[in-house]
Amino acid sequence: MPSADDRDLEEYFRECQKVKEVAHLTSYTSLTNQAMSILTGSAELFNMACMLTKDADGRKERIERLHRSLSSRYGIQDREELFQKGKKAAVDNQMSILQDQVEIGCQYVKTRKIEIAKYAGMMFICNYIIFCCNN
Repeated sequence: MPSADDRDLEEYFRECQKVKEVAHLTSYTSLTNQAMSILTGSAELFNMACMLTKDADGRKERIERLHRSLSSRYGIQDREELFQKGKKAAVDNQMSILQDQVEIGCQYVKTRKIEIAKYAGMMFICNYIIFCCNN
């Protein structure tokens, strides 16, 4: 389980990623207006883009708070360095989750293998008894 610092770094990385993804929509929403989107038949797309860009403003505020907090904890002012540190925390967390899933899968296979061996042993005994009774 990741520490609180790792979770904050990971959140910083993910929030920055989401803001970067929405950056292109900002230019779309600033160039297109509601009337134009209705005329071109893309009103739903325009509304979704507007909603995502509004969410980005809240994300930017959250990024600023996280940046101040992480900068004071790690003594790192460079946003790109914090971004890379957050990326590493996200990768480490995902790797840990996948490793846990693999271990659970292996344990399941091991348990099933034991159950199958027991069942096969019981079937052998039953067949042996039937064979002995018929002879």
